[in-house]
Amino acid sequence: MTAPLLTDKVFIPACVIFAGIICQWIAWRVKLPAILFLLFTGIAAGPVAGFPDSDALFGKDITFSDLAANLTKGWKIHNTPLTEQFTYEKLIEKYESRLIPLFAVQPNGNLEIFTTDHKIKPRPGWTLIAMMPGNGATPEEMKKTM
Repeated sequence: MTAPLLTDKVFIPACVIFAGIICQWIAWRVKLPAILFLLFTGIAAGPVAGFPDSDALFGKDITFSDLAANLTKGWKIHNTPLTEQFTYEKLIEKYESRLIPLFAVQPNGNLEIFTTDHKIKPRPGWTLIAMMPGNGATPEEMKKTM
């Protein structure tokens, strides 16, 4: 059984923010990129706290290794405003399986996280934050560069 303190909806985000600030400060002091300390902290703290559940985050078959490999292949994280003309469905159709939705931001600023347990249906007016091939290339264009 997990201690109530570790599952508190305020405590965990506060710890993540605090750890991020500490990592930034350490990086500044030792003059190394902050991402090194942030990655190490995340990799170390994830299994200890059991958060987040990597099997549920972003999709059942999406791993940290997949995300990192895609970034090294030139994929980018884009924020795409959805409209009546350019819907979530059209974005999925354009990129086929080469789109990894990460977050959706509602017009009121609420952040939704794509997980296996929490199915999101972004609507016009929302902003989709997703990992996709660099420069907005279609799957056919990406295959030509490989």
